[in-house]
Amino acid sequence: MSRGEVLAALGPWLESRRRAAWRPVVAAGEPSGSLSKFCGVAWLVPGEPAPTCGECGRTLRLFVQLDLGALPHELGERFGSGVLQLFYCVDQDDDAVSGSDRECFQDEAWAPFSDVASRVRIVPRDALHPPDPSPGSDGLPAAAIVGWDRFDDLPDPEDHSAAGLAVAYDFGTRTASLRCDEVGLAASIGIDDLPVEDIAEAADGDKLAGWPYWVQGSEYPTCPHCGTSFCVPDGLGLIWLRVDLSLKEPGRPA
Repeated sequence: MSRGEVLAALGPWLESRRRAAWRPVVAAGEPSGSLSKFCGVAWLVPGEPAPTCGECGRTLRLFVQLDLGALPHELGERFGSGVLQLFYCVDQDDDAVSGSDRECFQDEAWAPFSDVASRVRIVPRDALHPPDPSPGSDGLPAAAIVGWDRFDDLPDPEDHSAAGLAVAYDFGTRTASLRCDEVGLAASIGIDDLPVEDIAEAADGDKLAGWPYWVQGSEYPTCPHCGTSFCVPDGLGLIWLRVDLSLKEPGRPA
């Protein structure tokens, strides 16, 4: 089959795998109204200390704060209420020398549910207040989330198999065998003629919900209480919040 024929055959499969996702629309500064934002002042419960890194002892920086009650209406109240906060260690002091004892290596901070050099929590909305002066307020500048741009997201290649599209490679002949029982597809095509990323790929960058954009392969965590995988076939009951902090200005300016 040709590239066009394969893509045409997969059309119904692609349509059925679309998930609603949203890009954040941001404005410089702290938020008013909704508490959703990137970075800036760490909003805390009055009297509580700022969270610190379990490895180096430095104050964790606020990376994102999401008001679950102010999400797009299409999501309903699927994710409950309160304010989700993500704090993370920023590695080192600005003038720390690589390899010195002032450098924080964040051992295994990337692991799901690790509190070594990060903290994820949900706090009742009315309990949070911006402290003044704020511990860690000299971090990345605040960008208030003032809106959401909806778009349709598609599964990343790492999720194609779980979503119903199996791909097997023969690197000797430089061909790929594609099978999708849902649409009755069984075909072979040159690897260079139709890369799997051209079939479907998740959007990268900052986004809410949709499909995960994998950087180093699929890494769905499992619940530490019941052992259930967070790989949910239809996306219901699952919230993905990808924050691309490699960008100096997250989100789309309002």
